[in-house]
Amino acid sequence: MTEIATEIVQADDPRTAARVAALIRGGGVVALPTETVYGVMADATNEAAVERVFDAKGRPESRPLPVMVSCRHMVEPLVADGWDRTALDLLSETFWPGPLTVIVPRAETVLDRIVAGGKTVAIRIPQHGSTLATLMQAGVAVVAPSANRSDEVAATSADAVLSELGGRVDLIVDGGPSEVGIESTIVTLAESSPRILRSGAISATRLSEVLGCEVSVPVAPSAHEGGAGALRLVRQVDARCDNELGRRALVVLVGPAPSGAGAYGEVYTLSPNGDAAEAGRLLYSTLREATAHKEAVDVWAPAGDDPALSVLLERARRYAATS
Repeated sequence: MTEIATEIVQADDPRTAARVAALIRGGGVVALPTETVYGVMADATNEAAVERVFDAKGRPESRPLPVMVSCRHMVEPLVADGWDRTALDLLSETFWPGPLTVIVPRAETVLDRIVAGGKTVAIRIPQHGSTLATLMQAGVAVVAPSANRSDEVAATSADAVLSELGGRVDLIVDGGPSEVGIESTIVTLAESSPRILRSGAISATRLSEVLGCEVSVPVAPSAHEGGAGALRLVRQVDARCDNELGRRALVVLVGPAPSGAGAYGEVYTLSPNGDAAEAGRLLYSTLREATAHKEAVDVWAPAGDDPALSVLLERARRYAATS
Protein backbone atom coordinates (compact mmCIF):
# COMPACT_ATOMS: atom_id res chain seq x y z
CA MET A 1 0.00 0.00 0.00
CA THR A 2 1.07 3.62 -0.54
CA GLU A 3 2.59 5.14 2.61
CA ILE A 4 0.75 8.18 3.97
CA ALA A 5 1.63 10.87 6.49
CA THR A 6 0.22 9.76 9.85
CA GLU A 7 -0.61 12.53 12.31
CA ILE A 8 -0.94 12.18 16.09
CA VAL A 9 -3.47 14.29 18.01
CA GLN A 10 -4.38 14.37 21.69
CA ALA A 11 -7.63 12.87 22.96
CA ASP A 12 -8.15 15.71 25.44
CA ASP A 13 -7.96 18.40 22.76
CA PRO A 14 -11.55 19.76 22.50
CA ARG A 15 -11.22 19.84 18.71
CA THR A 16 -10.29 16.18 18.33
CA ALA A 17 -13.68 14.46 18.47
CA ALA A 18 -15.26 16.60 15.75
CA ARG A 19 -12.18 16.42 13.57
CA VAL A 20 -11.83 12.64 13.79
CA ALA A 21 -15.58 12.13 13.33
CA ALA A 22 -15.44 14.12 10.09
CA LEU A 23 -12.45 12.07 8.97
CA ILE A 24 -14.34 8.82 9.60
CA ARG A 25 -17.40 10.05 7.71
CA GLY A 26 -15.12 11.02 4.82
CA GLY A 27 -13.67 7.52 4.46
CA GLY A 28 -10.57 7.98 6.61
CA VAL A 29 -8.86 5.32 8.72
CA VAL A 30 -7.94 6.31 12.27
CA ALA A 31 -6.51 4.69 15.39
CA LEU A 32 -8.38 5.46 18.60
CA PRO A 33 -7.86 4.50 22.24
CA THR A 34 -10.26 2.23 24.09
CA GLU A 35 -10.19 0.86 27.62
CA THR A 36 -8.90 -2.51 26.32
CA VAL A 37 -6.38 -1.83 23.52
CA TYR A 38 -6.16 0.75 20.73
CA GLY A 39 -8.37 0.08 17.70
CA VAL A 40 -8.03 0.97 14.03
CA MET A 41 -11.39 2.30 12.89
CA ALA A 42 -13.28 3.22 9.73
CA ASP A 43 -16.88 3.70 8.62
CA ALA A 44 -18.46 0.24 8.55
CA THR A 45 -20.79 1.28 5.70
CA ASN A 46 -17.92 2.42 3.44
CA GLU A 47 -16.48 -0.52 1.50
CA ALA A 48 -13.35 1.36 0.43
CA ALA A 49 -12.60 2.44 4.00
CA VAL A 50 -13.13 -1.12 5.29
CA GLU A 51 -10.72 -2.38 2.64
CA ARG A 52 -8.12 0.11 3.87
CA VAL A 53 -8.35 -1.39 7.36
CA PHE A 54 -7.62 -4.86 5.97
CA ASP A 55 -4.67 -3.45 4.05
CA ALA A 56 -3.30 -1.46 6.98
CA LYS A 57 -3.28 -4.48 9.24
CA GLY A 58 -2.30 -7.04 6.62
CA ARG A 59 -5.34 -8.96 7.85
CA PRO A 60 -6.35 -12.15 6.02
CA GLU A 61 -9.64 -11.87 4.11
CA SER A 62 -11.00 -14.88 6.01
CA ARG A 63 -10.93 -13.05 9.37
CA PRO A 64 -14.00 -10.89 10.12
CA LEU A 65 -13.76 -7.41 11.59
CA PRO A 66 -15.51 -6.45 14.84
CA VAL A 67 -17.82 -3.45 14.85
CA MET A 68 -18.07 -0.66 17.43
CA VAL A 69 -20.97 1.72 18.00
CA SER A 70 -21.60 4.58 20.41
CA CYS A 71 -24.94 3.50 21.92
CA ARG A 72 -27.42 0.65 22.15
CA HIS A 73 -29.88 1.94 19.53
CA MET A 74 -27.10 1.85 16.92
CA VAL A 75 -26.82 -1.90 17.49
CA GLU A 76 -30.29 -2.63 16.12
CA PRO A 77 -29.53 -2.09 12.40
CA LEU A 78 -26.67 -4.62 12.70
CA VAL A 79 -28.77 -7.49 14.11
CA ALA A 80 -30.90 -9.91 12.11
CA ASP A 81 -34.64 -9.31 12.12
CA GLY A 82 -36.70 -11.77 14.15
CA TRP A 83 -33.81 -12.88 16.37
CA ASP A 84 -34.59 -13.06 20.10
CA ARG A 85 -32.67 -10.18 21.69
CA THR A 86 -33.29 -11.13 25.34
CA ALA A 87 -29.72 -12.28 26.06
CA LEU A 88 -28.25 -9.36 24.15
CA ASP A 89 -30.39 -6.92 26.13
CA LEU A 90 -29.24 -8.43 29.44
CA LEU A 91 -25.58 -8.24 28.51
CA SER A 92 -25.74 -4.76 26.99
CA GLU A 93 -27.58 -3.33 30.00
CA THR A 94 -24.98 -4.78 32.35
CA PHE A 95 -21.65 -4.55 30.52
CA TRP A 96 -21.90 -1.81 27.87
CA PRO A 97 -20.07 0.43 27.55
CA GLY A 98 -17.27 -1.92 28.49
CA PRO A 99 -14.82 -4.68 27.54
CA LEU A 100 -17.33 -7.18 26.15
CA THR A 101 -17.78 -8.07 22.48
CA VAL A 102 -20.99 -9.93 21.62
CA ILE A 103 -21.47 -12.04 18.50
CA VAL A 104 -25.02 -12.11 17.14
CA PRO A 105 -26.76 -13.05 13.88
CA ARG A 106 -26.07 -10.29 11.35
CA ALA A 107 -28.49 -8.12 9.44
CA GLU A 108 -28.32 -8.46 5.68
CA THR A 109 -27.26 -4.81 5.44
CA VAL A 110 -23.91 -5.51 7.16
CA LEU A 111 -21.19 -5.61 4.52
CA ASP A 112 -20.13 -9.13 3.56
CA ARG A 113 -16.51 -8.01 3.65
CA ILE A 114 -16.78 -7.19 7.35
CA VAL A 115 -18.08 -10.62 8.33
CA ALA A 116 -16.01 -12.57 5.79
CA GLY A 117 -19.24 -13.79 4.22
CA GLY A 118 -20.46 -15.28 7.49
CA LYS A 119 -23.82 -15.10 9.20
CA THR A 120 -22.78 -13.31 12.40
CA VAL A 121 -21.30 -9.98 13.45
CA ALA A 122 -19.24 -9.02 16.52
CA ILE A 123 -20.35 -5.81 18.28
CA ARG A 124 -19.04 -3.71 21.18
CA ILE A 125 -19.60 -0.30 22.80
CA PRO A 126 -16.24 0.89 24.19
CA GLN A 127 -15.85 2.53 27.58
CA HIS A 128 -13.59 5.43 26.66
CA GLY A 129 -14.89 8.98 26.90
CA SER A 130 -13.11 10.61 23.97
CA THR A 131 -13.67 7.67 21.63
CA LEU A 132 -17.37 7.48 22.54
CA ALA A 133 -17.68 11.20 21.86
CA THR A 134 -16.02 10.71 18.48
CA LEU A 135 -18.32 7.82 17.54
CA MET A 136 -21.39 9.78 18.62
CA GLN A 137 -20.40 12.69 16.40
CA ALA A 138 -19.51 10.39 13.51
CA GLY A 139 -23.01 8.89 13.68
CA VAL A 140 -21.98 5.62 12.04
CA ALA A 141 -20.91 2.16 13.13
CA VAL A 142 -17.18 1.56 12.66
CA VAL A 143 -15.07 -1.50 12.08
CA ALA A 144 -12.58 -1.63 14.95
CA PRO A 145 -9.98 -4.40 15.12
CA SER A 146 -6.90 -3.86 17.28
CA ALA A 147 -4.47 -1.23 15.98
CA ASN A 148 -1.53 -3.46 15.10
CA ARG A 149 -0.30 -5.55 12.22
CA SER A 150 -2.05 -8.90 12.01
CA ASP A 151 -0.81 -11.42 14.62
CA GLU A 152 1.49 -8.89 16.30
CA VAL A 153 1.15 -7.86 19.94
CA ALA A 154 -1.80 -5.48 20.40
CA ALA A 155 -1.00 -1.79 20.95
CA THR A 156 -1.83 -0.18 24.30
CA SER A 157 -0.30 3.25 23.59
CA ALA A 158 -0.17 5.73 20.72
CA ASP A 159 3.57 5.14 20.33
CA ALA A 160 2.97 1.41 19.90
CA VAL A 161 0.32 2.14 17.26
CA LEU A 162 2.72 4.42 15.42
CA SER A 163 5.39 1.71 15.37
CA GLU A 164 2.87 -0.75 13.93
CA LEU A 165 0.69 1.37 11.63
CA GLY A 166 2.60 4.58 11.01
CA GLY A 167 2.25 5.42 7.31
CA ARG A 168 -0.79 3.14 7.05
CA VAL A 169 -3.47 5.16 8.89
CA ASP A 170 -4.44 8.80 8.52
CA LEU A 171 -4.41 9.76 12.17
CA ILE A 172 -3.73 8.40 15.66
CA VAL A 173 -5.51 9.75 18.74
CA ASP A 174 -3.27 9.62 21.80
CA GLY A 175 -5.40 8.81 24.84
CA GLY A 176 -2.57 7.55 27.03
CA PRO A 177 -2.05 3.92 28.06
CA SER A 178 -5.04 1.56 27.86
CA GLU A 179 -6.75 1.06 31.22
CA VAL A 180 -7.44 -2.69 30.89
CA GLY A 181 -4.55 -3.54 28.58
CA ILE A 182 -5.86 -6.77 27.04
CA GLU A 183 -8.57 -7.38 24.46
CA SER A 184 -12.26 -7.63 25.33
CA THR A 185 -14.03 -10.83 26.26
CA ILE A 186 -15.84 -12.25 23.21
CA VAL A 187 -19.06 -14.21 23.78
CA THR A 188 -21.24 -15.65 21.06
CA LEU A 189 -25.04 -15.64 21.38
CA ALA A 190 -25.48 -17.11 17.91
CA GLU A 191 -25.31 -20.74 19.03
CA SER A 192 -27.61 -22.98 21.07
CA SER A 193 -25.99 -21.74 24.30
CA PRO A 194 -23.65 -18.84 25.12
CA ARG A 195 -19.97 -19.57 24.67
CA ILE A 196 -16.84 -17.51 25.26
CA LEU A 197 -14.56 -17.46 22.23
CA ARG A 198 -11.89 -15.24 23.79
CA SER A 199 -11.37 -14.66 27.50
CA GLY A 200 -10.89 -11.13 28.76
CA ALA A 201 -11.69 -8.78 31.63
CA ILE A 202 -15.29 -10.04 32.02
CA SER A 203 -15.38 -13.60 33.32
CA ALA A 204 -17.67 -16.49 32.44
CA THR A 205 -18.94 -16.40 36.02
CA ARG A 206 -20.17 -12.82 35.62
CA LEU A 207 -21.76 -13.58 32.27
CA SER A 208 -23.50 -16.64 33.72
CA GLU A 209 -24.86 -14.61 36.63
CA VAL A 210 -26.41 -12.09 34.26
CA LEU A 211 -27.75 -14.59 31.72
CA GLY A 212 -28.96 -17.13 34.27
CA CYS A 213 -27.33 -20.03 32.43
CA GLU A 214 -23.95 -21.66 32.04
CA VAL A 215 -21.48 -19.96 29.70
CA SER A 216 -18.84 -22.33 28.35
CA VAL A 217 -15.22 -21.18 28.29
CA PRO A 218 -12.07 -21.97 26.31
CA VAL A 219 -9.72 -24.54 27.81
CA ALA A 220 -7.25 -22.59 29.94
CA PRO A 221 -3.60 -23.06 28.97
CA SER A 222 -1.13 -24.33 31.55
CA ALA A 223 1.99 -22.31 32.17
CA HIS A 224 4.26 -24.86 30.49
CA GLU A 225 2.54 -24.59 27.11
CA GLY A 226 4.28 -22.72 24.32
CA GLY A 227 7.01 -23.20 21.78
CA ALA A 228 10.73 -22.64 21.87
CA GLY A 229 10.64 -19.62 19.58
CA ALA A 230 11.03 -15.91 20.20
CA LEU A 231 8.21 -15.96 22.77
CA ARG A 232 7.34 -18.95 24.89
CA LEU A 233 5.51 -19.83 28.10
CA VAL A 234 7.56 -21.67 30.72
CA ARG A 235 6.59 -23.45 33.90
CA GLN A 236 10.05 -23.82 35.39
CA VAL A 237 13.21 -21.77 35.08
CA ASP A 238 16.31 -23.84 34.41
CA ALA A 239 19.26 -21.81 35.64
CA ARG A 240 21.73 -24.39 34.35
CA CYS A 241 21.45 -22.98 30.82
CA ASP A 242 23.12 -19.69 31.72
CA ASN A 243 24.43 -18.94 28.25
CA GLU A 244 21.02 -19.42 26.63
CA LEU A 245 19.03 -17.61 29.33
CA GLY A 246 21.40 -14.67 29.25
CA ARG A 247 20.17 -13.91 25.76
CA ARG A 248 16.52 -14.13 26.83
CA ALA A 249 14.26 -11.92 28.91
CA LEU A 250 11.88 -13.27 31.56
CA VAL A 251 8.43 -11.73 32.04
CA VAL A 252 6.95 -12.62 35.45
CA LEU A 253 3.19 -12.10 35.33
CA VAL A 254 2.45 -11.94 39.06
CA GLY A 255 4.32 -12.36 42.31
CA PRO A 256 8.07 -12.43 42.90
CA ALA A 257 10.45 -13.83 40.30
CA PRO A 258 11.10 -17.58 40.56
CA SER A 259 14.38 -19.09 41.70
CA GLY A 260 16.85 -19.01 38.86
CA ALA A 261 15.49 -15.83 37.29
CA GLY A 262 18.82 -14.13 37.81
CA ALA A 263 20.27 -16.20 34.96
CA TYR A 264 18.18 -14.20 32.46
CA GLY A 265 19.60 -11.20 30.69
CA GLU A 266 16.64 -9.12 31.83
CA VAL A 267 13.67 -9.72 34.16
CA TYR A 268 10.34 -7.85 34.08
CA THR A 269 7.94 -8.29 37.01
CA LEU A 270 4.48 -7.02 36.12
CA SER A 271 2.85 -7.18 39.56
CA PRO A 272 5.02 -8.16 42.54
CA ASN A 273 1.89 -8.03 44.75
CA GLY A 274 0.05 -10.58 42.62
CA ASP A 275 -2.58 -8.24 41.12
CA ALA A 276 -3.69 -9.81 37.82
CA ALA A 277 -5.45 -6.59 36.74
CA GLU A 278 -2.22 -4.63 37.15
CA ALA A 279 -0.35 -7.32 35.23
CA GLY A 280 -2.93 -7.12 32.45
CA ARG A 281 -2.44 -3.37 32.04
CA LEU A 282 1.30 -3.91 31.61
CA LEU A 283 1.39 -7.20 29.70
CA TYR A 284 1.50 -6.06 26.07
CA SER A 285 3.69 -3.00 26.60
CA THR A 286 6.15 -5.18 28.51
CA LEU A 287 6.18 -7.87 25.82
CA ARG A 288 6.93 -5.16 23.26
CA GLU A 289 9.78 -3.76 25.34
CA ALA A 290 11.22 -7.18 26.15
CA THR A 291 11.18 -8.40 22.55
CA ALA A 292 12.82 -5.16 21.44
CA HIS A 293 15.71 -5.59 23.89
CA LYS A 294 16.28 -9.35 23.79
CA GLU A 295 16.27 -11.94 21.02
CA ALA A 296 13.76 -14.12 22.87
CA VAL A 297 11.32 -13.88 25.78
CA ASP A 298 9.97 -16.36 28.32
CA VAL A 299 6.69 -15.72 30.17
CA TRP A 300 6.24 -17.28 33.61
CA ALA A 301 3.43 -17.42 36.16
CA PRO A 302 3.09 -19.32 39.43
CA ALA A 303 0.99 -22.48 39.48
CA GLY A 304 -2.65 -21.97 40.44
CA ASP A 305 -6.22 -21.73 39.20
CA ASP A 306 -6.82 -17.98 39.31
CA PRO A 307 -9.19 -17.28 36.36
CA ALA A 308 -7.77 -13.79 35.85
CA LEU A 309 -4.25 -15.18 35.61
CA SER A 310 -5.45 -17.85 33.18
CA VAL A 311 -6.69 -15.07 30.90
CA LEU A 312 -3.22 -13.49 30.85
CA LEU A 313 -1.61 -16.84 30.10
CA GLU A 314 -4.07 -17.35 27.25
CA ARG A 315 -3.22 -13.97 25.76
CA ALA A 316 0.53 -14.57 26.08
CA ARG A 317 0.15 -18.05 24.61
CA ARG A 318 -1.55 -16.61 21.54
CA TYR A 319 1.52 -14.55 20.73
CA ALA A 320 3.84 -17.43 21.60
CA ALA A 321 2.06 -19.45 18.92
CA THR A 322 2.63 -16.79 16.25
CA SER A 323 6.16 -15.65 17.14
